Amino acid sequence: MKTLLVALAFLLPLHAEEIFLWPNGAPGSEGKTAAEVLTKSDNGEFIVTRVHKPTITPYLPAKDKATGVAVIIAPGGGHKLLCVTHEGSNVAEWLAQHGVAAFVLKYRLASEEGSTYTVDDHAVADMHQAIRLVRSRASEWGIKNVGVMGFSAGGEVCAIASMKFTPEDRPDFQALIYPGRSQRI
Repeated sequence: MKTLLVALAFLLPLHAEEIFLWPNGAPGSEGKTAAEVLTKSDNGEFIVTRVHKPTITPYLPAKDKATGVAVIIAPGGGHKLLCVTHEGSNVAEWLAQHGVAAFVLKYRLASEEGSTYTVDDHAVADMHQAIRLVRSRASEWGIKNVGVMGFSAGGEVCAIASMKFTPEDRPDFQALIYPGRSQRI
């Protein structure tokens, strides 16, 4: 029984309140019905593929620790998959413990086999929508500034989103952690 409870406690961050970015379906995902896939690698990393319904998962700090800063985290994975543990939930939990509201973004994958998505038209649109969504709930979550942090391919998404923006979806800051190779950034 203890093993089951420990296992369930470990999985809770993966099953926190996911919020769909596009309640009526993401533009460009029409007709895509394949189920999202969550797998665990040999080293314990949870990996997500087949993202057709992009989401954010909030990790909110205790109110007495909250700084008013939010970070949307884009995990890496070569635009083929998302490494949602060490480049997602682990970072989000650490940030929340230090007073920063963190949101792990599951964005559409441009290099996954058979994908019709592109980084610029879909993954970046998901990041921009995540920024707009977090800002729309800023008073509820006690947020003043919204930044982005991306690892590897997620860093490329953050960099492009930070260069191509409208006033509503411009991040206040960016942190690019070993960003993916791109001639555009």
